[in-house]
Amino acid sequence: MRAPVRTFISALLLVLIAACASLKYTDTGKALKPLSIVFASNRFNSLETCDCVLKKIGGLDREWNLTSRWKTSSVGELVAFTSGTTFVPPPKEYKATKHKLYKHRAETMVAALGELQLTALSPSINDFRLGMKEIADLKGKARFPFVSANIIDAQTKKLLFDPKISLDQGGLRIVVIGLTGAPDPAYGTIAEATTLPPIEALQTALEGINPQDQLVVLLSSLTDTEREQVQLRFPQIHLILGANHQSNTTFNIRQQTGSLLYLHPTGEGRTLSLIELEMKSPIATFFNPWLATTTKDVRQIWENRLQDVNQQLLNEKLKPAEREALVVKKQEFHSYLERTKTIPLELSPATISYRATTVELDENYQVPENPVTELLKPFRRHPGSIKAPPTDQSSGTESRPSDQNHDIDPPEIGPADSEISPTPF
Repeated sequence: MRAPVRTFISALLLVLIAACASLKYTDTGKALKPLSIVFASNRFNSLETCDCVLKKIGGLDREWNLTSRWKTSSVGELVAFTSGTTFVPPPKEYKATKHKLYKHRAETMVAALGELQLTALSPSINDFRLGMKEIADLKGKARFPFVSANIIDAQTKKLLFDPKISLDQGGLRIVVIGLTGAPDPAYGTIAEATTLPPIEALQTALEGINPQDQLVVLLSSLTDTEREQVQLRFPQIHLILGANHQSNTTFNIRQQTGSLLYLHPTGEGRTLSLIELEMKSPIATFFNPWLATTTKDVRQIWENRLQDVNQQLLNEKLKPAEREALVVKKQEFHSYLERTKTIPLELSPATISYRATTVELDENYQVPENPVTELLKPFRRHPGSIKAPPTDQSSGTESRPSDQNHDIDPPEIGPADSEISPTPF
C-alpha cells in the first residue's frame, strides 16, 4: 500500500517552497459548503469485474452502488471525475483486430458514466488509438464534458476539447482542467491527434484564474516527471487527480505542500476514491490531523540529520571532496526540512480540513442491481447468482474516510527511506 517516496533535487524543491510561500494568506477563512470529490483513473475500457487471480474486484455497477452510498454518507454534495486512458485497454492487451469490440465497450462506458452522473472526463492521447471519429462520436453521445488543454488535431493544430470547465458548487467556483502526457509508444502510431507541451497548454488554461477564490483541479495523465514540473511551475493548482499508467500506483492521497493535494489511485475500474473537503474562502492550505502528526515526526528527522551534518562539517581534517559532499547533503536536507514547513501542523480558521479514502470495488458493492447493471449484462464473464454482502457492510459507513485516515501518505519530502516514510500502524 505504501508507495516509494520520490527524491526531488534541492534546487527544484527551493523553487516549490518559494512558490508556496507566495500563496500564504492571513485572512480568516469563511466557511463554505463541504465538497466531496469522487475520482477514478485509467479505466482502460474496463466495464465489469476483473478476472483477477486473488480477488474479483471492479465493475461499473459496483461503482454505482458505492457512489450511491457516498451520496448519503459524505459531508458534501458529490462531483465525480475520471482521467487517463479510458476507451482502450492497457498497451500489453491492446490488439488492433479487436477494434469493433473496443468501440462497443467504449459506447457502453459512456452510457454507464452518464448513469453515474460523471461531472467531467479528461481522456489521454492514447484513447485516440480507438480513432478520431470514434472519440468524436463518444463525445457527442456523452452526458458529461470531455476536457483537455493539450490534445489537438494533428492536421489543423486546433484543440479537440474544451481546455477547462467551471462549476459553481455551494458558493465555490471549481475550475477543472484536463492535461495529458505524450502518447505511450507501446500503443503504436497515433496519427490523427497529437499534444501541445503540457507547460505551455497549462499556462494558457490558467490565465485569469484566482486561486484564492477558485478551487483549481487538474485531471492529469502526465508522467511523473511532467507532473513534478507542473506542480513546481504552477502553485495555484490545488488538487491533481493523476492517471499515469507508467507510474508505480498508490492507493493513497499525498499532500505535496500546504496548498497541493495529489491523488493517484489504482486504475482499470478496480477502485474508487473519495476526498471530503471542509471548504473555506479564501482557499489557502489543507490540513489532516494524521498527516500533521506524521509531518512533525518527519520534520524532527530532518532537523536531526541537519544537526549531524553540521557537526561533521566542524571536523577540520575533512578532505575537500568530503567537505563538498557534506555541503551538498546539507543543502538537500535543508530543502526537505523547508518543504515540511509548508504543511500546517494545526487546524486554524484559515485551513481546509480534508479526509480521503480509496475503496476496492469488491463483492460488498455487488447489490442491489441498478441502472448500470442492465448495460453490463452483455459483457458479463461470469453470469450467475449474486450474493448479498454481510449485513454489517450494508450501510456504506465502512467506506467513509475517517479522521485517522489510512489512505493518506506523507508528502514527497525526501528519498525513499523507511525511517522517513512512517505508516499509521
